[in-house]
Amino acid sequence: MSAPSGLFSRLFALVVLAVSLGAAEAAHAFGFSFDTLVATTLAPAEWAAYRRRFIRTDGRVVDIEKGGHTHSEGQGYGLLLAMRADDRPTFERIADFTFRRMRGRTDGLVSWLYHPHSTPRIRDPNNASDGDILIAYALISAGLKWNEPRFIARALPMVDAIGRLLLERRGAYVRLKPGAYGFDPGQTDGGAVVNLSYYIYGAFLMFERVDTRHPWREAWQSGLMLTEASLAGAERLTPDWIALQADATLALPRGYAARSSYDAVRVPLYMALGGRVPARYFAPFDRSW
Repeated sequence: MSAPSGLFSRLFALVVLAVSLGAAEAAHAFGFSFDTLVATTLAPAEWAAYRRRFIRTDGRVVDIEKGGHTHSEGQGYGLLLAMRADDRPTFERIADFTFRRMRGRTDGLVSWLYHPHSTPRIRDPNNASDGDILIAYALISAGLKWNEPRFIARALPMVDAIGRLLLERRGAYVRLKPGAYGFDPGQTDGGAVVNLSYYIYGAFLMFERVDTRHPWREAWQSGLMLTEASLAGAERLTPDWIALQADATLALPRGYAARSSYDAVRVPLYMALGGRVPARYFAPFDRSW
């Protein structure tokens, strides 16, 4: 078999290194920090409690507060936590469920909402960008940790689809669409809608190493610039949702709650999660929190 070229060449090299040299060496060769990327572990008791409460035996991660639905974001969290808990059997089950049951699309992305007792079981075929990013991030991380090329190969089409379908240049920014449909001008009254908690900085840095066709570094920088520009109100908080206007200014989108809550609280979390974000970007959160 000949080595692939173009988009696949760097990922092919990563897989070969992971198999031949080991995960830590492969991560180092591609510029990853293996210790912070995949070596962090969870306390066994904490992981057991999480798994017992939220993860079903078939690999479905359940939102127990919203009628037992399953979201692509939850599948991504489950994969990341299983990897960090060094629980490969659970990781495999979550990944298999995700790709067997939640692939209601043909473009490489995952449908975001599933329920086993609804008809159809995929309640909404649209994707949620943070879910896709978390899933691909976890698959590559696990492939490095466990020297498993199959996981990395599964991530490849997702990384390409995220870059191809969800990143767009808009003025000085690279915008991450919250979903493939429903958030652009003409599809919403809110303008070009952005959710800053979908910018997962560590994932962008990882994707940049395996995919050179899409502007991951610019997306990383744009998320930080937009976060800084979006700070609003007396407490200087990041809104859950913002809109990029035609003149590149920011506004609160019509039709969305004007608040800083469950979404925005994740912004500094993702900045800290392997994102190599300069300290100055954390300062507003230190002050307001």
